[in-house]
Amino acid sequence: MKNAVTDRLLECVRDGRVASSYIIEGPPGAGKLDTARFFASALCCEDPSESGAPCGECRRCRLIASGKFCDVSELYSEEGKPVPVAAVRELIAETSLIPAEADFRVFVIADSEKMTAGAQNALLKSIEEPPKNTVFVLLTRDRRSLLPTVVSRSVCLVLGPMPDQELKKRLKEKFPDADGKKIDFAVAVSGGAPGVAESALEDGELISRADSVREYLAAVSRGEGPAKLGAIISPSSCTRQSLGVILPLLKLGLRDVLIYQNAPGAAKPQLLCDPDELSKIAVGISPAKAIRLFDRTERLLGLLGVNVNALAAMASLNLVACSKPGTV
Repeated sequence: MKNAVTDRLLECVRDGRVASSYIIEGPPGAGKLDTARFFASALCCEDPSESGAPCGECRRCRLIASGKFCDVSELYSEEGKPVPVAAVRELIAETSLIPAEADFRVFVIADSEKMTAGAQNALLKSIEEPPKNTVFVLLTRDRRSLLPTVVSRSVCLVLGPMPDQELKKRLKEKFPDADGKKIDFAVAVSGGAPGVAESALEDGELISRADSVREYLAAVSRGEGPAKLGAIISPSSCTRQSLGVILPLLKLGLRDVLIYQNAPGAAKPQLLCDPDELSKIAVGISPAKAIRLFDRTERLLGLLGVNVNALAAMASLNLVACSKPGTV
C-alpha cells in the first residue's frame, strides 16, 4: 500500500528516526489497521526494499498481516465498551520483554479513543520513557478524543481518501471475480475509504440499500411527509454502520440531481442511472433543497466518526427533505 502516511512512516524508518508513539487518524474504513501493520512490517521485515518498504512476502510480513507475529501486539476494545486500564497495563507489561525475532516491538491499539482517561494516563509514561525499540501505534477516528498529553507526545498522521484508480486496483486484486460495475459502484460509495469499499462489495444488502435511497429521493421529489420517508429508511433499523452506507449513497444520488439541474450530461450518473428516473427526481426537488440536502448529508458523513446519533441524523435529514422554501 502507498499513500502520504505510509510514505512518511517509511521516511522515519529509513532515516532511523522512529518515534515512540504514532497516532493514525481516519474515519471508519480508511485503512488505519492496514497502515499500522504496514508500518510494523517495515520495522520488522526480513527483506525490505532499498526504499525501506516491507517485502510483504517473508514469514514476518505474512504473520504481521494476519495479526499473529510475536513482536507485534494488537489491542482491541470489546463492542460498545471502553478499553480498561487493566488491558493497557497488561500491554505495557509486555514492553519489558525484548523482541523475540525482530529489532522492534510494536504495540497497536485499535479504537484508542475508547481508552479511559486512566488507561491513557497509564500509557503515557511508557510513551514518555519507552524501552529501546518499542513503538506504540494508536488508531483513532478523532485524535481530539485522546488526552492532550498523549497527543503532544505522539507523531500524528491523518489518512485521507484513497484515489479512485488506486482503490479500484486494490479491489480488483482482492476480489478478482467481482463484476466491474459492482467494483465501480463500491468505489463510488466508499468516499475513498478502502474498508467501506470492501464492505460494499461483500454486503449482499448493498443493492437493496441503493434501491431504498433511490426510492427515498423519489419520495422527496413527490413531496412526501416524514412518515413516508421514515418508512422507506426506517429509523429503527438505523445504526452508524448502516448510515456509513446510506449517506454516501444519498450523496451520490444528490450529486446526480445537482449535475442534471446545473449541467446536464456533464458527468455520468452514479446512482440514478435511469434517465427517466433521474429526470423526474431532478424536476421534483428544487435546486435549493437539493443543495441543502447535499450539505446536510456531507455534514453527517463527517460526524460519523464522532459518535453521531443515527436516529437524530435521519430525523435531521427528513426535516430538510420535507421543508418548505425558507424554513430550513
